Amino acid sequence: MSDKSNAVNAKLQKRRDHIEELQQVQALLAKLQAVFELPKRMKAALEEDALGTAVDFYAEALPLLKKYGHRGTFRCACWLQAVKAWSWVAACFACL
Repeated sequence: MSDKSNAVNAKLQKRRDHIEELQQVQALLAKLQAVFELPKRMKAALEEDALGTAVDFYAEALPLLKKYGHRGTFRCACWLQAVKAWSWVAACFACL
């Protein structure tokens, strides 16, 4: 009985590990999605004169931008132009 229990537990552990790995990937994808939506979200906040909200959006994305900002897609000219268009928000954030 103990051997069967151990075998079942081992098989379930593999599945648990796989599910945990998938959850980590899903969390990273959600963070990346938020970063890619950053220019649009900041623009909408700024158009509504919600500077605090724009700063919050920037603050949420900052760790990921610092970690991966030098990589391929983040260097896309259109994306960088959108972020630079609101770079004064970053300056405001740095003063806080």
